[in-house]
Amino acid sequence: ERPMMPGARANVTNMKSDKACTCRKTQCLKLYCYCFSASMVCNPRLCICEDCKNTSAEAALGDAGAIAKARRVVLQRNRNAFQSKFSPDRLRERNPAVGMPPV
Repeated sequence: ERPMMPGARANVTNMKSDKACTCRKTQCLKLYCYCFSASMVCNPRLCICEDCKNTSAEAALGDAGAIAKARRVVLQRNRNAFQSKFSPDRLRERNPAVGMPPV
């Protein structure tokens, strides 16, 4: 199982994922990184990223680490950045009628 980043909600589906990233210039700290956007650290056995900062060692630094700093920057721009696009809350935000009982 891949470890979750501190402060991220546990999501069993994401933790068991075999997807990997191939980041070259972003140090795996941007939303285009599959692992970062899924709130997981990169797996050195699966990912073929370069100069990765999305590691267990960085996650262990907590709020002082590069991962936490990058998450804060992303969340300042979009508070829903790390939420599933299909969660009930996100769907209601886009369309307030979703989840309402039929009239």
